[in-house]
Amino acid sequence: MGLAIVVLAAGLGTRYGGPKQLAPLGPAGEALLDYTLHDAAAAGFSEAVLVVAPDIAAAMTAHLDAFVPPIPTRLVEQHAGRSRGGRPWGTAHATLVGATDITSPFAVANADDAYGAAAIAAMAAHLRTREREPGARFGAVVGYSATATLSSRGGVSRAVCRVDDHGRLLHIEEHTGVRRDSDRLVSDMTALDETTLVSMNLWGFSPGFLDLLRPVVARFVEEHAADDRELRLPDLVGELIAAGELEVAVLPTTSSWLGVTHPEDAPLVRERLAALAIAEHFATDGPALDATPLVHGHIHNTYVVTCGHQNATSRIILQRLNGEVFGDVGALGANLARITAHLRETAARRGTPPVVAEPVATRAGGWTHLDSNGGVWRASRFAEGTRVLGRDATVDELRAAARAFAELTRDLDDLEAPPLAETIPRFHDLARRRADLTAAIARDAADRAAAVGDLIDRANDLGDRLDRELEAAGASGLPLRIVHNDAKLDNVLVDSATGAVACIVDLDTVMAGTVLADFGELARTATSHAAEDEPDPTLIELDHDRFAALADGYLAGARSFLLDSERDCLALAGSLLSLENGVRFLTDHLDGDVYFRVHLPDHNLVRAGAQLQLAQRMLEQLDQLRAAVTEAALAARAPS
Repeated sequence: MGLAIVVLAAGLGTRYGGPKQLAPLGPAGEALLDYTLHDAAAAGFSEAVLVVAPDIAAAMTAHLDAFVPPIPTRLVEQHAGRSRGGRPWGTAHATLVGATDITSPFAVANADDAYGAAAIAAMAAHLRTREREPGARFGAVVGYSATATLSSRGGVSRAVCRVDDHGRLLHIEEHTGVRRDSDRLVSDMTALDETTLVSMNLWGFSPGFLDLLRPVVARFVEEHAADDRELRLPDLVGELIAAGELEVAVLPTTSSWLGVTHPEDAPLVRERLAALAIAEHFATDGPALDATPLVHGHIHNTYVVTCGHQNATSRIILQRLNGEVFGDVGALGANLARITAHLRETAARRGTPPVVAEPVATRAGGWTHLDSNGGVWRASRFAEGTRVLGRDATVDELRAAARAFAELTRDLDDLEAPPLAETIPRFHDLARRRADLTAAIARDAADRAAAVGDLIDRANDLGDRLDRELEAAGASGLPLRIVHNDAKLDNVLVDSATGAVACIVDLDTVMAGTVLADFGELARTATSHAAEDEPDPTLIELDHDRFAALADGYLAGARSFLLDSERDCLALAGSLLSLENGVRFLTDHLDGDVYFRVHLPDHNLVRAGAQLQLAQRMLEQLDQLRAAVTEAALAARAPS
């Protein structure tokens, strides 16, 4: 007896503006249901039933002729009463229509969602474990991590699963506005735990479930023949659980989910499906099964891609390089190849683990892949068992991170000629950034300059003061070294168990620069507990213990190369990088948010205000910061 999957494809697509179940979203024009059918076949399902509305049956047949399913697939039509104006009866009715002739355990999925190979495989495995229970009435639902279903465009509605200690579904709560608020997962109703699971309507049932479904659907059709109410499958399941008639297991998955509700969802879905296709061009451990966006940084599009064969999988980091930011992606690729090879060879000589990820070559033998639209992609091995260092890092973790960045510069000191390419010209050049701001004010491309005059004045005043401080400290004479140039906390991965630095990532900007770039970015991202986009300036204060830990770690790692002149400028580095970033955010706000990705109205303006406030705090407390650097320098020179 084989497993079946019922795919609900009768929706009207009102919000989407048409039959989204047939929307061409894959690289070759595939619909999301094609991915579901492919994954179902791989998981061992032997039959698929597509439930369609009569008016799209012909279009669906034509689609299946063009994209032949890998398992036997048949269509059944869901008819609505004439008095309802052709409106469907809902997903519970559609499930009954599709499953009426099924005598084996079956799954139920939406045609306008792609659930991921691992999720569908988990459902198949669960149904197989219970298929020899004749007459049993059971259900299952796949639970996705809420964080894997968030939208970059803002809050979303999600069906939160409340689960008992035995992994059984208690009930489903509908939450609106589910989103990331700084480091917290929240909804319009409440704060949510990071382990919160949500249902995206991938269900499984025994044949006996149909005995519960038939009378409820029949009664609903009779009572609502003249209105437009729909009987939703999740609501029905909830009622059966509450009545003690159905037990539903929750199957957690690490899969990512894809779906379309509005037309503006389509480009994001196309991009993620394209990432799966792009991953096939790299020498991975098997076919690409799943691609999850990694919300990290403001520049590249980054995915964690799972590759392999169900139980034997591995993960890679796949990135589409931003050609608008990095004009010469060929030079960038060459830099990355030289840097990673040198650092891995240096680590091997020392007998220590490398602190850079292992790059993954393309199947053609190179390090980058050029897609049909001119996009450039690269890949590296995912550092398993690690986590991104965040603002909740301990002082010991901060000390270790700062030391790792200093040692990165130390280990690149003997990189052979030629010099690394300058991937972003004049990247950390405050004079250039201030000139860009002046030009943006003159352009006023988004008609925003008049509304932010006070912030513009503040940026200029802080810039003038910092210029005087840097001149007095002799910053213009600092030597150029190979530095990371983007040494923020979330470019450090630490061992999840020990907290030790495992990997430094995002090496795109590794090139010539001064030590102020790295130490300054560490200070900018680690010395305040407030977020980079904190809207309340009163919450932006310095934690001097955290700054001292950074100074301790950096000077310990740099003791073999750091000059006194470099050390004497370190206390100014945090204000320099905070001001520089504040000016860049303000410039982008004036230009209409064309460089940094934004997730909120006036996001770059809020970021700019927060960074200027942080720069001001650091300048106000400059004497304390200098004292911490001096103390760290003494400790670094002391015999170990």
